[in-house]
Amino acid sequence: MVLTLATAAALVVGGLPASLPASAVDVVLVANTSSQPAAAGLLSVSGFEAFDNLLVGVALKDAPFGTTFAFASTSGLTPAYGYGFTNTMREVSFAGTLADINAALATMLISTGPVGGPFTIYLSASLNSQNLYYNATNDHFYSYVAGERTWTSALAGAQTQTVNGAQGYLVTITDAQENDFIAHHTNTANVWIGATDRNVEGTWTWASGPEAGITFWSGTSSGTTTPPFNYASWATSQPSNSGGNENYGITNWRGTLGLWNDSAETQRLNLGYIAEFSPPISGYSGVFSTVLSASVTSPPSAPVNVTAVAGDGQAQVTWEVPNSVGDSPITNYRVTATPTASGCTTDPATLTCTITGLTNGVPYTFAVEATNAQGWGISGTSASVTPLDSRVRLILNQGTRINRGVYDRIRTSGTTTGIRAGTRLTAYFRYRGETTFRRGHARILVQPDGSFTWTRKVGLPLTFIAYITLHAHESKRVVWAELH
Repeated sequence: MVLTLATAAALVVGGLPASLPASAVDVVLVANTSSQPAAAGLLSVSGFEAFDNLLVGVALKDAPFGTTFAFASTSGLTPAYGYGFTNTMREVSFAGTLADINAALATMLISTGPVGGPFTIYLSASLNSQNLYYNATNDHFYSYVAGERTWTSALAGAQTQTVNGAQGYLVTITDAQENDFIAHHTNTANVWIGATDRNVEGTWTWASGPEAGITFWSGTSSGTTTPPFNYASWATSQPSNSGGNENYGITNWRGTLGLWNDSAETQRLNLGYIAEFSPPISGYSGVFSTVLSASVTSPPSAPVNVTAVAGDGQAQVTWEVPNSVGDSPITNYRVTATPTASGCTTDPATLTCTITGLTNGVPYTFAVEATNAQGWGISGTSASVTPLDSRVRLILNQGTRINRGVYDRIRTSGTTTGIRAGTRLTAYFRYRGETTFRRGHARILVQPDGSFTWTRKVGLPLTFIAYITLHAHESKRVVWAELH
């Protein structure tokens, strides 16, 4: 795939950063390549003092499956609560100085997976403060306020707070990503959220913020989510309305991170709350942001129904057009044999090729890939086949009885043509009355002169039928009657 980026850089207005788009710049990355310097020179923060402690968030929003990023250098940076710097990030929040932040951003590397599609890379920076958290995926800030209080007090208290020009409200959790952020990226426990059914029992609504008055759940623990969010994260057997007065929502209750409970207004277990801040219509103040418009464009998917038919020192491989040709027409196919690197290349109209120079007696598989302007796609692979000399012959002779004490044995010999010395043959046999041949486990090797020997323990006098095989070739069946 090819990753195309178009930047929209923020401007600094009146000495403070503002999220206003500028001109676009495109960057094309090599298809199917990891750790590409996608945003080098495109992502940087400005408009702050050198000594400022900044809170930064970076996210790949709506990125295709398998698309992740990393920083080659994170010197001087501190990951925000619950985050760490890994090689497979889709979002991260961290703190640091302007110089350290820009040094890390300059080393941003993006790796892409097999799935294509558009997405955006988002960068935000603002002054950091205690108990302030930033979710780069939804561009919301969150502030934790500790201390025991009622839900009504928390609802009112959240509305008195402001962060970066945005008025606070008691947190509303409307999707799984936001719930995961509250659970694992805020250092909180036993906190009020803006959920209530105080107006109509069993009709849970959000009481605050842009979602105020919107119902998200109907019923008790056996109830259902409702549009437009269709999301809730109640703990088992919740909401229960135990005591008939549990009308207010709590999350991260008693260590169950991300699970909600309903509670009475008078609950007393060090209940703090989380205030949420979403972007005002006019945008945040004091926040720098940059948006990169990105797209992973797809190569073809794997060719289908790949088959191979072995011949003498060669194999003919056939396939069908991939289910998806990707974002542009297929320009070539290539076939690669394993264990060797032999192969061939065809034009898009030719769906077969013959690979020569293979070693008889050696099993091979064949991988077929298609390419377009975005690069080579993933391969479709054939089942294993084994080229054989067309002159191959297997002859199994009558055996000789060998008495070695307790058990009788049969020793037989045979000859081969067109089979390499050292090749292992397989014997099959059955006794009179049996309908299925058994596979022998003896090590039968072709000698340099093409001969082989096989010894089999038989015990009592029996009618014994056997044959020797090598892949698709087999000898005639040989019968030893009533050995005695």
